[in-house]
Amino acid sequence: MRGSKPNLMWIGTLGALGILAGCATSPGPKSGANSAVSAAENAKRARPFLEGARAALAVENSAICRVPGDPVAKTGLVSKSGKSNGSVPSAVESWKTWVLAGGACVREQKWAEVLRIGEWLSQNEMEAPWGPYFLSLHAQSRGESLRAHWLLDLAEKKAGGELSIVQYERARQSLLSGETRAAVAHMKSAVARDSELAPGHLWLAQVHEREQMWDEAAAHYSTYLSLRPKSAAAHFAFAEVQLQRQKSQEAVEPLLRAIHLDPSSLKARLQLALVYDQLLKDPEASLKVLKEARSVAVSSSSRSSAGKLKSERNRDSFPGDDTHLEIQQIDQRIRALEEQVKARQPAQAQSPRPSASQAVPPTPFHSEALSDPMQTAKGGG
Repeated sequence: MRGSKPNLMWIGTLGALGILAGCATSPGPKSGANSAVSAAENAKRARPFLEGARAALAVENSAICRVPGDPVAKTGLVSKSGKSNGSVPSAVESWKTWVLAGGACVREQKWAEVLRIGEWLSQNEMEAPWGPYFLSLHAQSRGESLRAHWLLDLAEKKAGGELSIVQYERARQSLLSGETRAAVAHMKSAVARDSELAPGHLWLAQVHEREQMWDEAAAHYSTYLSLRPKSAAAHFAFAEVQLQRQKSQEAVEPLLRAIHLDPSSLKARLQLALVYDQLLKDPEASLKVLKEARSVAVSSSSRSSAGKLKSERNRDSFPGDDTHLEIQQIDQRIRALEEQVKARQPAQAQSPRPSASQAVPPTPFHSEALSDPMQTAKGGG
């Protein structure tokens, strides 16, 4: 048409995907036996490319964002002038390396690299779904939602059916569009196809918790923790949900685990003390936990004061006032519990419950921050 200019990037992407040549995997309405045969054939061709598909997710990826094949700097080779001798080409990489690099670049939101990786995979691994997948994430980063959805359709068509990682991405994109119900449906589809998709279970747990659907939230937190047992924050969130379900005893173990994984957590200790005192009617156990919580608060206050003194030498206010107020409140509660314990008859004493510092079922891990994977992977993946 006169006066119109073609979108060169769009045409280039189409060419890379083989659409202009009318490849067999291009989207289009098919019906009956031909559609079934095509899907089965696509699934057969794509099967070798789906191994370790979960690693393409940004939130599951720990690779380095570097386009495979790009020159890499020499290490330890320096000229007489003290300058590096430049770079050398890296070895030819497999498609798996490209997929891992793509997930890493999405995590770092390096969209130029994501585009290059998506185009390479589309041109060199045409039977795999990964080219359209990464091109979709790049399109979404540019706000091209329709194109992003179309590319996801193409990715699943190449795979011969729905993929958990693509359904995960559909959920993310639906959420960005404000379509919460569609997002939940896609995420449920994702975890149904891959029961070990930990970020999907975490996202569903958080969504159900916000919607006060406590049983569903508890189920997904439980599954997530079976896959990621070192997440202190997830144990705490699971305990909160159990309390909402009025399952006080079931909230104790996740709180103990949260403290074991993150010994500096004052919030978890105070919550455990509250559960022991007000819900399980065990002031002795609550008193033990509160004393431990006081030690944590004092230690935290000392570190905070030492860190702020240099920057606040010219100020009259004492640093850490909030922490000191919290310690005073803990002291008041400790005194009240001590009086309550003294008033109890020996026959009323219960069997001792574990304090926060006592052993819990072994979880030999360091603490792990809990974040919303859909927020962490703003760019997808």
